[in-house]
Amino acid sequence: MISLVTPSCAAAVDSFVSRMTSLYREEELMLANACRRRRCEFITARWCIDRAFDNFGMSRSVLTYGEKGRPIWPTGFVGSITHCRGYVAAVIASSISVQLIGIDAEPAVSLPPGVLSLISSEVERQRLEKLFKNMPEIAWDRLLFCAKEALYKAWPVAVDGRAPSFLNASVILAVDNGFSAEILDMNYGPMVLHGRWALYRNYFIVCVFNLTEAQ
Repeated sequence: MISLVTPSCAAAVDSFVSRMTSLYREEELMLANACRRRRCEFITARWCIDRAFDNFGMSRSVLTYGEKGRPIWPTGFVGSITHCRGYVAAVIASSISVQLIGIDAEPAVSLPPGVLSLISSEVERQRLEKLFKNMPEIAWDRLLFCAKEALYKAWPVAVDGRAPSFLNASVILAVDNGFSAEILDMNYGPMVLHGRWALYRNYFIVCVFNLTEAQ
């Protein structure tokens, strides 16, 4: 289902069940103290990444993590991983075609009390009120959270090295399964990103991406 929201030039793979694939020694070391659920999600994510790289006719190299837990992708590629209970997905794209990309999946239920005020501005909450009024069957607050998670994964590192927060983006959700996000106060200069969302099997799935001029 992740392909519903990712660009056509990207390879997107997901799974609703645990998968098995071989790991590099460095990856096994990352799981030394992992619980069973974390181990299953990690291995399933690597399975998704393996299948995605199959589309490019190559094998996955060791995938480690850098600052703020960001995956370090092979030179020439960008990508993103997401997992929640019962669902894992990965997307890979050539950096010639895609400048940045981020995906996220969340259960399509409302956020716990008090969370929305921590991840959104007053303006964003006013927009959500209108969306809830028109389409109350959609958990728009959770969808906003999902979109901001995807944005967090896609954001480039700030010039001054600061990590972005959810309040560094102002997101406008649309009922036509699109959204836009203005990046705020991250020393990039003005930046507006766009993305897509879908509701499938009681999960929200979201992808934000920026294509290169080559596309």
